[in-house]
Amino acid sequence: MTFHPVRLSKPAQAFVHFIADRPLTAIFLGLAFIIALAPGMGRLTADFTYRAFFLPDDPALIEYDKFERRFGNDDAAVIGIHSPSGIFDAESMEIVRALTDKLWQVTDIIRVDSLTNFNWVHAEGDDILVEPLIPADVELTDELLAHRKAVALAHEVLPDYMISRDGKTTMLFAVLKPGFEHAPDDSRIAGEIDKLIEEFSVGDHRFFHSGNPAMGRAFRDAAIVDMETLIPIVLILTVVMIYLMLRSFTGIFLSLTVVVLSIVGTLGTAGLIGIKMTNVTTMLPQILIAIGIADSVHVLASFYLALRNGTPRREAAIYALTKNFQATIMTTVTTAGGFFSFMTATLQPLKDIGMLGGIGAIVAWIVTYLVLGGMMFLLPLKPGDGATANHRQRQRLAARLSGWIEGNTKPIVAIFALFAIGSAFLSTRLDVNSDPFKYFAADYPIRVANDFLEANIGAARGIELVIDAGSEEGIKNPAFLKKVETLQAELDKMPGVTRTLSIVDILKQTNRSLHGDDPNEYRLVDDADTIAQELFLYTMSLPQGMDINDRVTLKNDAVRLTVLWTITSSSEAVLQAEAAVAKAHALGLDAVYTGKTMLWQGMNGKVVFSFLSSIGLALALITTMLIVYFRSFGIGIIALIPNVVPLFFGGAILWLLGKTLDVGTVMAYSVCLGIAVDDTIHVLANYYRLTKQEGKSPRDAIEELLNYTGGALLATTAILVCAFGTFMFATFQPNLYFGVLTAGILSIALVTTLTYLPASLLLADRKDADR
Repeated sequence: MTFHPVRLSKPAQAFVHFIADRPLTAIFLGLAFIIALAPGMGRLTADFTYRAFFLPDDPALIEYDKFERRFGNDDAAVIGIHSPSGIFDAESMEIVRALTDKLWQVTDIIRVDSLTNFNWVHAEGDDILVEPLIPADVELTDELLAHRKAVALAHEVLPDYMISRDGKTTMLFAVLKPGFEHAPDDSRIAGEIDKLIEEFSVGDHRFFHSGNPAMGRAFRDAAIVDMETLIPIVLILTVVMIYLMLRSFTGIFLSLTVVVLSIVGTLGTAGLIGIKMTNVTTMLPQILIAIGIADSVHVLASFYLALRNGTPRREAAIYALTKNFQATIMTTVTTAGGFFSFMTATLQPLKDIGMLGGIGAIVAWIVTYLVLGGMMFLLPLKPGDGATANHRQRQRLAARLSGWIEGNTKPIVAIFALFAIGSAFLSTRLDVNSDPFKYFAADYPIRVANDFLEANIGAARGIELVIDAGSEEGIKNPAFLKKVETLQAELDKMPGVTRTLSIVDILKQTNRSLHGDDPNEYRLVDDADTIAQELFLYTMSLPQGMDINDRVTLKNDAVRLTVLWTITSSSEAVLQAEAAVAKAHALGLDAVYTGKTMLWQGMNGKVVFSFLSSIGLALALITTMLIVYFRSFGIGIIALIPNVVPLFFGGAILWLLGKTLDVGTVMAYSVCLGIAVDDTIHVLANYYRLTKQEGKSPRDAIEELLNYTGGALLATTAILVCAFGTFMFATFQPNLYFGVLTAGILSIALVTTLTYLPASLLLADRKDADR
């Protein structure tokens, strides 16, 4: 194998000497750069609603907006009330009745559906009545409640929808106004509802608050809690790691200066270009801490090494900046490239964090060289106490490890090959799956509420089918309605479906009531005029604030069929939604699926695309850069293997743990690929310098690499693992698995870089020598 010369260019040399000759100017330029970006932090905004996850031109979002314009919002706050003694007693029903009234007053709530105001269609003599199941102006006697309980539990719609089969749990649905451009304020809505729940919490009643507003608030709260909890932990661990390596408080100060300025500059950029903070982008500070530390630790490690060897401060600083210039430039480019690969993602938060992560890597390098570099020439720096003893210990360990690697090159390479093949095989068996409720721990309130309601009454989530009739007033066509009826009956039989709702239910109830509540008349009639009359009678009988425009369009050219189910798996949800549409098409119906739930569950395909596109682009970009940098195709491939194998390992671990790919784990792969390649570049760049420029033997070069570069790599990896590992304490589950996976992959990447890579280099050099 042949290494071609890689020399520091004249512009690079001039840049380093500019810092050395004018350190104050360099520091001023670095600070001015950050100060110019800093005002953007004041313009940062946050968005934890569903819209934050989707691109403006996302077909699923466009379809949902179209649905909202025709039928209103399917988004609702869901309040469950459970009473062990039963809901149909005076105390419980008064709570439901009063809470229903109060919910109408909550911000952005435009409709409330509950057991008490459910439109009960029935006959009274020759008249058809549509009245609340539990009227507001009647005394809640035992006789009345017993009768209405019998009506509710025998009803075709209410059980498994608003009332449990045992009569102990009920659900209320507070529908939000449509959010065509800006989604309603979930946190405010959920907060107002919580206050109402607290007001009505009496007796043995238990309240469960679920639905999308509560979900949106949970996303926001989890992000804030994670930031407030994890960032201090990351900083403390980072300080400890830096001190253990450098034994210098000044070194800690310089490293943290780089971190703080990098975060300010990157978040300032986010504010200036209009990127919003979401559950995904709130991970950015921890990522920037890791990125900001990497370059600074390498530069400071070289600087303190030179000082320990008696080199004057100026020469030591020039040595550190020169030695690490090309490697840090290359690692900055590859790290930025790994993040920028997310720009191909079809999920907005992934695109945003990709852009900001890439920008952060560049900002960190600029700050490292201008600010930290300038300070090295001005501050009275000296090696920390204990640094010499650490150095001697590393020498002994490096000598032993390099000797072991030299004597076992072929077994090491063979083991890693088998390891890679096995891990790659297991990785291919990974599923892409997610459940928004399971983004939270099992004891998190939103998760507890959803799990209880689904277990005790039925689903509060599902899909919306929009079925076009083909013409204005077309929904009154008996043939069309009977097809919808058939479809609804088929969907009721699908696994996980707890209830389907449509205008067909209302028409059948109305027809039965027109025939004296004869159960045999619970059917659709065959005459369009009669259907029109039934719709007219029903709508005229509705109380104020209740209409059927959430079930049919104003032009009567389409109907909405709601399918509530307990399906939690996103992959299964998509398959079932597609199956539902296929059933509709088989009946000759023009149907599409949409709904807020399917916006979340439908991210499956976007996650797959984002994973494949970002990893593919990052691999291509990094491989090309490595080949160009080292001017060798063989070196580029060898350099890539230590970074790809850990990714396979991460996939294997996910599969063995029974986990799946989601937003958090997908992001971990591209982040790890961009960051882990840093170690490889530092090893290869220094191996070339030692063997080709300083004339050392491959064995001696490996030992020196493990001694000096290995120490810096160990320190930076420890910092990275700690920084990302703190996500294990995250409230938001995608953050948790992102942290676990990233920490694991980076740890394996270090082991691979310090064992497989030296073994491969030694083997390659032996083959070259034998030729």
